[in-house]
Amino acid sequence: MTTDKLVDFDHVTDYISREAAWNGIYNCPTKTDADGYIWVRTKDVAHMIDDVPAADVVEVVRCKDCRYFYNGYDEKCCISHRGVVVTDENGFCHHAERRSDNDN
Repeated sequence: MTTDKLVDFDHVTDYISREAAWNGIYNCPTKTDADGYIWVRTKDVAHMIDDVPAADVVEVVRCKDCRYFYNGYDEKCCISHRGVVVTDENGFCHHAERRSDNDN
């Protein structure tokens, strides 16, 4: 089962599906030693990770980083084409646009 996940791109730079990664590890060639330990070569795991397709993710722009965010006297607000909405600086929505250096 694959689902879209919102991801904060400030913290991670590459995304893979956890399920696909585990499936790849389980399918790597293994060897079992005399004591019953199962060994997997690091090189095989590295190749498997490289072959896992990127996960379907969507960038999250937190309200505090959005061009529509306004830190008012009493309330933190989103002022956009939707009107004025009271929000939280750590919230997010699908209308968000990251604030540029030219935005105040």
